[in-house]
Amino acid sequence: MTTPPPTDTSHNDGGAASAAAQPKSHDVQRRERDERTAALVARLRECSDPTEDASIRHELIAINLPLARLLARRYRHRGESQDDLEQVACVGLTEAAHRFDPVLAHSFHSFCVPTILGGLRRHFRDRGWTVRPPRSMQELQHATHRAQAELERQLDRSPTIGELATHLDRDPEDITEALTLHSCYSPLRLDLPVGPERDAPTLGELLPGGNAESGAVEARVMLASAVRSLSERDKRIVQLRFFHGLTQREIAEDIGVTQMQVSRLIARILNDLRRSLGPLEEPPTQLAAPRQPGRPDPSPQRPRHQPPNNPPDPRTDPRTDPRTDPRTVRAWAATQRIVIPPRGRIPKRVWAQYEAAC
Repeated sequence: MTTPPPTDTSHNDGGAASAAAQPKSHDVQRRERDERTAALVARLRECSDPTEDASIRHELIAINLPLARLLARRYRHRGESQDDLEQVACVGLTEAAHRFDPVLAHSFHSFCVPTILGGLRRHFRDRGWTVRPPRSMQELQHATHRAQAELERQLDRSPTIGELATHLDRDPEDITEALTLHSCYSPLRLDLPVGPERDAPTLGELLPGGNAESGAVEARVMLASAVRSLSERDKRIVQLRFFHGLTQREIAEDIGVTQMQVSRLIARILNDLRRSLGPLEEPPTQLAAPRQPGRPDPSPQRPRHQPPNNPPDPRTDPRTDPRTDPRTVRAWAATQRIVIPPRGRIPKRVWAQYEAAC
């Protein structure tokens, strides 16, 4: 009787070993994590020893650390480092494990996942903004992103600004501002090159400096619409006087009028521009100091050069009208090349010329 040859099991043993060495799939790992978590929750529900309770909760944290890292990866590419996000998620997992009540909740995951996501959202709300926008715009940004995803599923394309505004019942300007808030997370660097060329200028080189030209940009923008409302002759006078620096006599020769008429025209043009710009903000009034009891209310001081019973002279008292301030008249006379003694009285003819120009 012949004995059968021995079976070679080396191939089968090698196959089993190689199969055991292969990494488990994500579904298998998640199933095992759920089973171990459910078993720990069942033990925690029947546990009465505080030391064993703390040990079980620490084991819950260790088993579900991959879940916390997976939730943190949802918020990548938003200006925060992945390590910081995972740390925030782990802190949320720890809080959920210590607050979890096995009597009230049957599933640990249904309790810890909202806790972790809430911690991540609070992190972005409180610390993720480099430039912090108002809370209303933050809420509108979240609503816009949700509406954008919903409309993309319905329309099979990216929705327009008008469609988002109609869906959320908001103005298109608000939707546009909310969509641009992503730059508040991670603003552009000043050393970022503008263009693909190697010698392209950086963003910081294109920004205006702190010179007088950049400070006058706002004034030019405000005056642009007011100047457009002027007539052609008034625009010509403004250009010759304030851009080319011509004198009133040279302007008079250019447009064919007298120098006095040019002075009146310039004053009228400036008044028109002031009315177009609107009223200027008045400086805040200074509150009077409270009167101390037992002391009389001090009377306002009068100028020494005027008797107390005489009314103030409009040509010498600047409190009646700012246009009759002698300092204003002297400054106007200097522009007209009219010589007035520094300490002498202003001649009547100069007053007459000034009043005619005004």
